[in-house]
Amino acid sequence: MGDEIVTQAVLLLGGGIAAGLAIGGLLGWRAGFMWGLGVGCLLIGVGGLAGAGHLGWHRWQAIDGTVATTGVLLDFSDETVTNADGRRLVVRVPLVRFVAHDGTEHRVRGLGGSQGSASPGDPVTVRYRPEDPSQAIVADAQNLWAGVWGLGMFGIVPLLVGIAATPWRGTTDAPQAVAVRPRGKKAVRASKAASRGRPPATTTTNEAAQGLTRRQQRAMTWSMGIGHVLMVGAFVAAWLLSDHVGHAVAACFTAITPAFFAYGVGSAVRNGTWHAGVTLVMAGVVFLLFAVGLWLFT
Repeated sequence: MGDEIVTQAVLLLGGGIAAGLAIGGLLGWRAGFMWGLGVGCLLIGVGGLAGAGHLGWHRWQAIDGTVATTGVLLDFSDETVTNADGRRLVVRVPLVRFVAHDGTEHRVRGLGGSQGSASPGDPVTVRYRPEDPSQAIVADAQNLWAGVWGLGMFGIVPLLVGIAATPWRGTTDAPQAVAVRPRGKKAVRASKAASRGRPPATTTTNEAAQGLTRRQQRAMTWSMGIGHVLMVGAFVAAWLLSDHVGHAVAACFTAITPAFFAYGVGSAVRNGTWHAGVTLVMAGVVFLLFAVGLWLFT
C-alpha cells in the first residue's frame, strides 16, 4: 500500500481531532463542559473511524486479486525507524524468500516486529500479484491489518468516551431518596434511640432503602459476584501464560472484558439508570479491542 493512502487516512484522523477540539471547545463554552467533551470526542472518533475505513478499503483492494504462496523465513535484519515522538528505534524486520508461479525467486520484507515468534527456516505465507510478483507482502495480521486496527482504536475509544460523556436526555442520575421525618410513636422511639447513641430502627443503609426490590438486589449481587470471579480469573490466565508476555496480557484483557460487562449490569441496577452501567460496559469494549490486537499482532 502506498504512502499516499496512509497519509490520507492520517489526515482524516487529524481532521477529526481538529474539528473535535474546535467544535467541542466552542460547545463546552456555550453549553457546558460535558457537552463539549462529549461532542468533541465523538468528532475525533468519527475522524479516526473514517481514516480506518479509508485505509481498510484500500488494503482490501490491494490484496484483491492476489494469490497466496508459502515462502521461507530467511532471517531477521535490524532496521532503524523513527517513531511519532521523533525517537529512533531499532526493530527486527523479517526477510522472506518465495517462488512465484512462473518459477522466479523473490524476496520480500515484512514490517518490523512481525513474525516475532518464528525462526529462520519456518514457512511464511506471502501474497503477490501474478503479473508482478515483485510487489508482494507478508500475509500475516500485522502486515495486512495493523494500520487499520491502530486507526480504528483511535476512532472507537474516543467515540465510546463521547457517548458516555455527552449528557443525553434521560441519562441523569436517579434522584436521591428523600428522608421521611418519623411521627407519633416512631418519633418517640427515634428520640430515645438517639439519646442512647443508637441509630433509630427506621434508619437503614441496605439496598432496600434505596428502592431496590429483592429481584434487583439478587441481580446486583450476582452481577458483582460474577465480575469479581472473572477479574480474579483474568490474573490467573495471565499467570498461566506468563511465558509469552503478549498472550498473557491478551488473556488478562479478554477475561477483564466480561467482568466489566457484569459490573456494568450491577451498577445500572443499583443506580436505577442505564447511564451508570454503560460507562463500565464501554470500558470493557476498550479492553476487548486491546485484547484482539494483542492476540493478532503478538
